[in-house]
Amino acid sequence: MDSHTRHIHVTPLASKSVTDKVSEVASKVNKKVGKGLASAIETGEKATEKTKESLEKAEEAKQTVQETAEQAKHKVNEAGTGAKETTENVKKGL
Repeated sequence: MDSHTRHIHVTPLASKSVTDKVSEVASKVNKKVGKGLASAIETGEKATEKTKESLEKAEEAKQTVQETAEQAKHKVNEAGTGAKETTENVKKGL
């Protein structure tokens, strides 16, 4: 070989263009964001369901309290009526 010969260094072309790389990164980011949003939506749905269940239980408890109060009111009225009758009977008997 001649000492004046030039050696040419050839590099292989990049396997992906800049556009391809940007597209790939954007796709990965999109997937991660999508998974995060899906997880947040699922968490929100679970919280909504638990809140709904709690409200239903609260409504049932309210109904039970109202029924119990109504029963107590009737018993107080019955007791009052019985006491009144007893008082009248005692007065008549005297």
